Amino acid sequence: MDNDYNKQSTPFNRLLTTLFLFVGIAAVYNGALDNPFLWDDVHLIEQNLFIQNPDNFAKIFTREYFSQTAEISFRPVATMSHMLNYALWGSQPAGWHYFNLAVHLFNAMLVFHLACVALGRPWLATAVSLLFALHPIQTEALNCVTFIEDPLCLLFVMLSLSFLISTFNSTNIARRSTCLALSVISFIVAVFTKETAVAAPAIFFAYVYFVKNAKGIISAIKLCLPYIIVAAVYLVIRFGPMKGPAESYVFHGGGAAQTFIVMIQAWAGYISIILWPAKQCVEHAFSETPGIFDASTLSALLSIVAFATCCAVIMRKEKAAGFAVAWFVFALLPVSNIIPIGVVMAERYLYIAVPGFLLAIAFALKTFLLSGDNPYPSLSRLFVSFILVISIVASGFATKNRNKAWDNEVVFWETAQSCAPISAKALVNLGVAYMNSDRLDDAKRALTLAVRIASDGSLSDQRYGSLYRAITNLGIVSAREGNLETAIKLLSASAQLNPNSEYSYFNLGVVYLRAGMPEQAEEAFKHGLTIQPYNLAARFYLIGLYHYTDRIEEAIIECDNILKLSPDNPRASMLKESLRMEASKMKGAYKN
Repeated sequence: MDNDYNKQSTPFNRLLTTLFLFVGIAAVYNGALDNPFLWDDVHLIEQNLFIQNPDNFAKIFTREYFSQTAEISFRPVATMSHMLNYALWGSQPAGWHYFNLAVHLFNAMLVFHLACVALGRPWLATAVSLLFALHPIQTEALNCVTFIEDPLCLLFVMLSLSFLISTFNSTNIARRSTCLALSVISFIVAVFTKETAVAAPAIFFAYVYFVKNAKGIISAIKLCLPYIIVAAVYLVIRFGPMKGPAESYVFHGGGAAQTFIVMIQAWAGYISIILWPAKQCVEHAFSETPGIFDASTLSALLSIVAFATCCAVIMRKEKAAGFAVAWFVFALLPVSNIIPIGVVMAERYLYIAVPGFLLAIAFALKTFLLSGDNPYPSLSRLFVSFILVISIVASGFATKNRNKAWDNEVVFWETAQSCAPISAKALVNLGVAYMNSDRLDDAKRALTLAVRIASDGSLSDQRYGSLYRAITNLGIVSAREGNLETAIKLLSASAQLNPNSEYSYFNLGVVYLRAGMPEQAEEAFKHGLTIQPYNLAARFYLIGLYHYTDRIEEAIIECDNILKLSPDNPRASMLKESLRMEASKMKGAYKN
């Protein structure tokens, strides 16, 4: 621990805060431990053979990394954590939830540490860390377990900053060198966890300049030079040899101007949802054609100007508050569509930025209500304590209630659709959830509405393929109802809409089999496997098809293909052995 930290926080403070954090997180998230895999978890855990096979560890730093289903960005450390969790827990979600919450607890403790250093008020730092730990805005990053990339990224960024702070407060050269090395290593791990970490050098600069009072901007930049170099090298790798093949720039509304306007609205949305998280949603809708003079844009501008004015006033009174403001701003900047990523607003993006926002509020309380020239110090402290306790308790209850949205697939997407009623993406996923629950009529209604909305061709629906996904799943519903002719028409139309959709072809193959059309089924399965060779279900169907048509050797070869992808697959092993025995008997009968 650095010297400033020890002066401001006693072992008892730290122990008590850790206890509060542990009990608070356990109480609020206890009901979420049994929640199933939802949203991206389905593709990145349950259907991801890459993380399920330990032999793939060596491929993480190669182009084969992108063979993972639905993996677009190069985030090797996050992928390593998935592989570790799968090795420990397999497909049991509880273990993954425990891991996420353990990382969240460590992050809350580091927030307390950094808040102590910046504020010099341990009890105020405890409140900041508790608000961070229990704020309902964190539920998205924690309940969807594959979003661990955000908590892990923040963990390594804060470790890097903590080690950097220790270099300033140590007089021992060897210890300073060790802390600096650990700081740089932590930062390297952070950027390879999630690209948002490239903003960390700016946050470190803000600490050096505003809190440590570096002698000028140039001096502060020099102290942060190792991190700037690491970030530059990372960006060369990230957008050079390890750029995802499916990555693309997605301008909202079709142009940079509209994207910038939506950025303004998103920033205002982020500020308001932290302060009043009553309208949380996994789908935040924005106009496809925003105008600078629209009421939503003007109100957003007003909110941002008010926020910036408040920050300027606080920083004028307390220079160190600049560190908190910079943390919030720079942490959100990479995901603000400066590089147009298509996702306008996502609550998980706030996980890394929230500590800065809460620190800024703490600085405001310290500056205006807890300053030394306050004529009523005891009353002010009592008032601030009351407000903080109420906020912490209210956050805990709100988080516990928000966690219920992740109870099961149907509840999750019903909640999403209720707050985003015209989102075709939410409707498609809701239709799939109904279908998985055998509520075929409800599924058909949701998917039909999704087709109607997605037919307008919004950029969001184009990005997520809402139209062809809706038609594909309508085809599956028709097949389940026994309407095979309708199912074939719908799935064929889906495949034409998106020739790169392996699911259209896989499901088309299944329907062809049910309709007694093995040749067409084989063609559909093989075409789908050229797009996505990691689909085991399609390969098992091919094995059955080959066996049915007395092509035993081809069936055995397909078993081998499955075992290459999933070496411990018991079903493939048993089938291969059975087929080999059958082939042996057939050869014996042929000789006789």
